[in-house]
Amino acid sequence: MNKALYLSIWRWHFFAGLYVVPFILMLSLTGLVMVAGPWTDAYQYGDELTLVDEPVSAQQQRSELISADVQLATVKAAYPHLKAAQYVPPINQNHSSLVKMRGENFATTLVFVNPYDGAILGDFESGDRWYSIADNIHGSLLLGKLGDALIELSTGLTFFLILTGLYLHWPRKTAVPFKKLFKPSFTARPKTESRAYWKALHGSLGVYSLLFLLFFSLSGMTWTGIWGQQLVQPYSGFPVEKRASSWQSDITMTHGDLNDGDLNEIPWGLEQVPLPKSNVAAVNAVDSNNAAAPKSLDAIVQQGLQLDFKLNEDARFRIALPLKPEGVYTLLSIASSRDVIDPREDRTVHIDQYSGQVLADIGWNDYNLSAKTMALSIPLHQATLGPWSIVLAVVACIALILLSVSGVIMWWQRKPSAPIQSSIPAARAAVTLGEKCLLVGCVVIVILFPVSGAAMVVFSLFELYRRYSTTE
Repeated sequence: MNKALYLSIWRWHFFAGLYVVPFILMLSLTGLVMVAGPWTDAYQYGDELTLVDEPVSAQQQRSELISADVQLATVKAAYPHLKAAQYVPPINQNHSSLVKMRGENFATTLVFVNPYDGAILGDFESGDRWYSIADNIHGSLLLGKLGDALIELSTGLTFFLILTGLYLHWPRKTAVPFKKLFKPSFTARPKTESRAYWKALHGSLGVYSLLFLLFFSLSGMTWTGIWGQQLVQPYSGFPVEKRASSWQSDITMTHGDLNDGDLNEIPWGLEQVPLPKSNVAAVNAVDSNNAAAPKSLDAIVQQGLQLDFKLNEDARFRIALPLKPEGVYTLLSIASSRDVIDPREDRTVHIDQYSGQVLADIGWNDYNLSAKTMALSIPLHQATLGPWSIVLAVVACIALILLSVSGVIMWWQRKPSAPIQSSIPAARAAVTLGEKCLLVGCVVIVILFPVSGAAMVVFSLFELYRRYSTTE
């Protein structure tokens, strides 16, 4: 073993870990809160907002409920300072309807309505949901683009930690390294005060959580502001040639504008795709004396059911309302938003608000390879694929928390009474061939993940400066 190379990689692994560990802890803890979203929402809303009593005398069926247009008009009158953005029909006879009202900066107020008498049951600020708060911390540290960039940097450096961690933990005194690699070596070291115990535990946890780290880091990177939104997402959207043949685009609005504030409710592959426009000019040309009248919300709900959208315990659809005269009705049933369980059932339908014509019906088969990959990975990342995905996400979060904590303890036990600088492995006086190869690997990360790569280049230059300055 090249000890100089080993110590140098140890040093790089240490510095990267100093930055990454707080973010892994934050992402894991907020991730646990988000996994519990359905239960925290139910607790915060309470049955008084989400459940209604079905009238026993009338035994009204869905078709006999109060008109969706009446419900929407009631909500608009009660919240004149807000704009109606989305309507969610009740999934069964005992659930309330939901109207999402949008305020400034995309802030959303959830208004719950009794579908039998049209009475407003109450409202709840979407931004006050524990899920929304955790999601905002998870995605941007509540710091906007700056926080997003800091998280993107930590996620990119996680790949470097994986690479160097495998090198440091790789068994070298065995003919079958994989067998030793996956053996939980910490079990043979019962003395928890021993640094060797924590080193073995940290290494074993790193190996067993390797797939979790890779998956959550890579899928999470696709939401980031630079690598995700600037480099990957623009080339993974609904093809331009299909849009051109299907609808006239509204260049001022994209599908992402239909999201609930900062929450991602729109399919990843559609977020940057321009929305279609309703053909209001054609309607006005037919009857120039009367302004074009949009289709009723009730008609759109019925059209959605006729298009085979479902409303039950396992599936639902949401209707994004036209936000301007040339806007469209958009019917959404997306796995990542818990509308359906199977991502292959994802469906986004745009309907001309005046003619009722289906302008686009976008589903799994219309996604390209990147969009399909994200359609599968996002629900797994968010644990919306059923109970098994929830268990998997909880285990992953706990493993990553333990991995981070064990790394901190291992560092602290190196020299717990000494200042931080003395517990950092000493820098080597010369750059070895192995270290140069490591820098080549860093160049690959620079190309794939620019934010993390830039930070690594700066650190490399700093290291070179320190090393050469100590030899003079």
